Amino acid sequence: MVMKKQYGSLQTTSESNQKAKMLTLRDYQQRIIQQTLKYVRSTAEPGVIELSVGGGKTLIISHLARHVVSKGGKVVCLAHTKELVEGAFQTFTRYAPDIPCGIFSASLNKKEAQFPVTYCSEKSLLNALEQFQSIDLLVIDEAHRVNDSADASCYMQIIKHFMQHNPKLRVLGLTGTSYRMSTGSIVGKQRFFKKLIASVGVAELVQKGFLTQPVAPTDDLTSYDFSELTPNTGQYNTEELNKATSDHRLSKRIIKDVVTRTQNRNKVLVFASTLQHAKEIREYLPPNNTGYLDGTLNKEARERVLKYFSDGTIKYLVNKDILTTGYDEPSIDAIAILRPTESKGLLVQMIGRVLRLHSSKKDALVLDYAHNFYQHGSLEELFSYRGSQAQETSSNSDNDEETLTCPDCGKFNNPMARRCTCGCFFVYKICPQCSTQNDITSHHCRECDQELIDPNKRLSLRPNQSGEMIDEVLRMDFSTHTKTITTLKITYHTLHKREVIQYLTPQSNYLRSFANQFVSNPLQQAKVMRMDADTLANHRELFDTPNKITFRKDGKFFKILGWEE
Repeated sequence: MVMKKQYGSLQTTSESNQKAKMLTLRDYQQRIIQQTLKYVRSTAEPGVIELSVGGGKTLIISHLARHVVSKGGKVVCLAHTKELVEGAFQTFTRYAPDIPCGIFSASLNKKEAQFPVTYCSEKSLLNALEQFQSIDLLVIDEAHRVNDSADASCYMQIIKHFMQHNPKLRVLGLTGTSYRMSTGSIVGKQRFFKKLIASVGVAELVQKGFLTQPVAPTDDLTSYDFSELTPNTGQYNTEELNKATSDHRLSKRIIKDVVTRTQNRNKVLVFASTLQHAKEIREYLPPNNTGYLDGTLNKEARERVLKYFSDGTIKYLVNKDILTTGYDEPSIDAIAILRPTESKGLLVQMIGRVLRLHSSKKDALVLDYAHNFYQHGSLEELFSYRGSQAQETSSNSDNDEETLTCPDCGKFNNPMARRCTCGCFFVYKICPQCSTQNDITSHHCRECDQELIDPNKRLSLRPNQSGEMIDEVLRMDFSTHTKTITTLKITYHTLHKREVIQYLTPQSNYLRSFANQFVSNPLQQAKVMRMDADTLANHRELFDTPNKITFRKDGKFFKILGWEE
């Protein structure tokens, strides 16, 4: 089957030759499909669609695959688990029943290579590449798993095979996080995927009512200390994890806290660090209301536990590396993370299990007992929205802003990270007693146990569930900034070594509010409101310095929410 070498606009349900009843697309899904078709029509360079959990990746894949087949083409869709393969296949056959489609997965006991659309598990496909020749579109779900720095990796071997048979092959990746722990952003001129075609994150889906609002406690949870774990690109060492979680009294306190905070919740999914840890914390949960899953259980036992959890027979479900991806139970309204992860993507996947809509949910509670937020950023930072800006990302961009490179070991980190997994601090406070670097949230020095901060000032160090932070201002500098107009640029130097920048437009109501609070003389307040930006910058002495500022992360910058005298 040879594909016509053109990509037109998406077919609609009103076309007389379409026999299948297609699902009505959401606005952003329609936008993504149109952007993708425009992209693949213009270039053969591989591209990525970044779409949050609950965004409808399989439906988008189905529409793209149907379009390619309608032009005489052939499509292979790759996934790394049998659950993802089977789920995507069912979605396609439901919404495109008139197009022959097959499954190629040893785990599902099906090896069908003769259809125009085939959903494959990558390992089964790799072992039988000779059965697949020329195709026109290769779709890779969970595209952050593609290790483009290793030609011998599973995905790269498959890609090379199909490109040899068709140099004009289009390759599309879909992922919830376009970031790979070992190499940073998966998009850029030095990466296999050259462009981020479209991006829709949790924030947009929550705003549009397609996902549940995630929330986290504003107080400091009692947590395990995983700071001594040996950094490792992948899984932490099991023995070290068992040692870090071996304090039985601490585990009991944490589980007691989980039960207390979730007493009014429907279903609670718990992520454990190791098998030993999972079995222990299961014993601390209500025995008649708790299920347990790990990789040693057979299929029947797994299905029985999942059924009990789904129908409400049990409230708590403890798992170790089983339900991080490919599992959707919309009624889950709380998760407890008792395991650390070096991977921002994995953390996002775990949180994603609680975000799907359900009539019983008002919000989605996320409890982090492993300091993952400290390493990867708050909920707001994790799910920051790039939106339609993604389509304007240059294919020549290195996307350096997407990663933070450790100066000690060179490892790529989430740009919101405060500390590398090798132990190097990016943001820290110095102990006045022994000069040791400590995390900005620490109450006592990790070396000498010197008290570092009054516990009553906790909110100045940690984002609350809305992402807001409060910090003490040490110094305030004035300058100007010109883009389309010239504005006053205020730089706040804070106690915790942040430089928070604010831009105030002359004669604006926001400047009036600032002047009313920090210019003591009413006559001078009126004078300030008549000044241009250059004059304001030269009259710093008219303004008192705020004692504290309230702010939150806004993209790459901070947004000032208020001042405090």
